Amino acid sequence: MKNVWRIIIVTCFFSLSVSAQALAETIKLWLREDLTECTGVGKQQCFWVKYRAEGSWELLYSQIEGFSYKPGYRYILLVDRIKREQVPADASVYRYKLKKVVQRKKMPVKAVKSTLPEQGNAGQIYGTKWKLLRINGADAGPTKAFIRFEEKEKGVHGNGGCNGFFGAATVSGDSIGFSEIASTLMACIDGKISQLESDLFTLLRNQVFTYDIRAGKLNMYHKGALVLVFAEDEQAMQKAGIQGRVIWKEGNQMPGPGQRNGGSRPVEREILIYGLAGSKDVVAAGEGGFYKEVHTHLIGSLRSDREGNYHYALPAGTYSVFVKEKGLLYANRSDGEGNINPVIVSAEGIAKLDIVIDYAAAY
Repeated sequence: MKNVWRIIIVTCFFSLSVSAQALAETIKLWLREDLTECTGVGKQQCFWVKYRAEGSWELLYSQIEGFSYKPGYRYILLVDRIKREQVPADASVYRYKLKKVVQRKKMPVKAVKSTLPEQGNAGQIYGTKWKLLRINGADAGPTKAFIRFEEKEKGVHGNGGCNGFFGAATVSGDSIGFSEIASTLMACIDGKISQLESDLFTLLRNQVFTYDIRAGKLNMYHKGALVLVFAEDEQAMQKAGIQGRVIWKEGNQMPGPGQRNGGSRPVEREILIYGLAGSKDVVAAGEGGFYKEVHTHLIGSLRSDREGNYHYALPAGTYSVFVKEKGLLYANRSDGEGNINPVIVSAEGIAKLDIVIDYAAAY
């Protein structure tokens, strides 16, 4: 009888081990030298990661167990990626556990680059009142602090919470240089607001930052660290632009008797907005809505959040919208005149555009 129980116990242990191994795989992970505020996840900081050397950077919403991260260093890691059997709400499908640090390389400040095309950044930074959200990794809290960039004057002005400020600002590619920052000299009664204002002015005076704009947020980096986060003013967000969701579809979307339904879910993707593009303005990558190149002007780029939602402020005009998919640009619809995934933005309205990725679906 003891032998029978021993066999049963060994069998159960073996089954559990096989099951655990089936849920885990060892992968190589590249980590960028800077963190960013996760899109749609409050104050959480996310890693920028790649799954192959030539891949594009994307957000990782999970922590890596056993790994100690230091900003300013680029890492190559071997990790166990373990699929959860029961996924908690708002959690990643996977857990990540460090196996080995393959490489740790100190990166120069100039190597911290925006993931957005630099053509889109400079144009989008102007004409917006940017409200301060975070400073030196901390929540700014209730504050009147904001910043606004002036393109023609190559200047900047704003408010630190009590005092107005102004000065010169040079925006070039993915960098911003400030100089000659001065302010009014009113006394701040609130100590917290006074300290926040002092920290903001100290950062801005004679400093050079790298920056990017994602999901309506202006992120500014200094020496590899994310030090300032601003958000589009609510009034500006309500004026003009596009918003919607990115939806993935797969399988049979028109099932008959005895046939399985296809799937549909919101997804996070990089979205690229171009000047209106027709069939003569693109280089197709075969069939099915994939393109290698778009030759109209790139207006800007952003990422949808984990629920597929996105919003982008735009001046009035007509644009073509693509998503990054399989390392290419994807858009699956056109109008009667051959324009690819067009959207018309009026001067005082938000245009609704849901982006459907359905090359894996059947109708």
